Amino acid sequence: MVRSEVTGLRPVDPENPVRVYYKEHALGIVVLALLVDSSGTAPVEEWKSRYDKLRQEFKDYIETSRRNEEIKRQELKIDSAKKLLVVADSLSRITAVYNPISCDIVKNYSENLKKNIDVIYGQLLSASGLTPIEPAAGDKFDDRMHTAIGLEYGTAYPENSVFRVIRKGYRIGDNVVRPAEVVISKRPVEVIKIKKPGLRDRILRWISPAKLRFAEVNQRMNEFERIQKEKVERLTQDITSLKDIITQLEARNKRVDELERVQKEKVERLTQDITSLKDIITQLEARNKRVDELERVQKEEIERLRRDIATLKNMIMELEAKNDKVNEFECMQEEKIEELTQDISSLRSMVIELEEKLKEQALLQSGYHEYQENAVFKNNQE
Repeated sequence: MVRSEVTGLRPVDPENPVRVYYKEHALGIVVLALLVDSSGTAPVEEWKSRYDKLRQEFKDYIETSRRNEEIKRQELKIDSAKKLLVVADSLSRITAVYNPISCDIVKNYSENLKKNIDVIYGQLLSASGLTPIEPAAGDKFDDRMHTAIGLEYGTAYPENSVFRVIRKGYRIGDNVVRPAEVVISKRPVEVIKIKKPGLRDRILRWISPAKLRFAEVNQRMNEFERIQKEKVERLTQDITSLKDIITQLEARNKRVDELERVQKEKVERLTQDITSLKDIITQLEARNKRVDELERVQKEEIERLRRDIATLKNMIMELEAKNDKVNEFECMQEEKIEELTQDISSLRSMVIELEEKLKEQALLQSGYHEYQENAVFKNNQE
């Protein structure tokens, strides 16, 4: 017999050795599984494992679809937020304008207007889900959150840090809608300091000017070589870090390619499974049509049988009435038979009496005949 070991499934036709089980999914998609009994060509466990694998792949497909929908919603939210950035920039520029040289009335009006604009700006950010990116001076430069549009040489802030914010950036959660435009702080270029020649150097230069000029050139060359070495070391470090980043990106691209290949294989398998399921559904629809036809024929036969049963009930009632009459007739016949039995018994007794009388008469007749014969014999002898 077929073992229905798949939970939550209902058989379509219990009489068929190859049973088709189905289950309605939450999204309206029909998941099918075929189970064949031990006398069939395919084992039950194989079909069950295939069903479990297909169900897991279907769950993965649903999860991937949900993630893709979430990404699309985030992209739509970011696109709609980008359209509001012009308004946000205008409001932030208005609040940044402040004129201290004005009368008290204008100052109060400006302050109230600034407060109202700040409230509107905050409502705009909360409604669109935007969070401003406004780094402070001296913060570390983040290439994901910031965009460098200029350099500022000085020693007030660390190197490669934010010197000034030109335009705010905005983000939604971890997604950057627009990076902040900043100016980066850089160290000033080192100036080669040359010592001024003293009195001794001047005298020696006057005595041997070529030797002093050669020593001065050597000093400059050594200083230049030192600076070049430092630059080369920094460039070497930058190149090494870039190589590491490129290696990571290549490995990541390989993983992405592998994931794409796996996803394509899964999609192909799902497409094949869906095609086979469509064929099975077509067969089931044809089979359901035949079942509907059989149900219609069965209903007609049931109606005909009901009519036959009604006629049989009427006949049974008539037969019961006749049976009652027959029972009454049998009772009368039994009474008559009893009377006849009594008559027969009386007749038997009369027959017995007659037989006895006949026997007596026969004896008398036989004695009379013997007497006559004896008399005749005597007469003959005489």
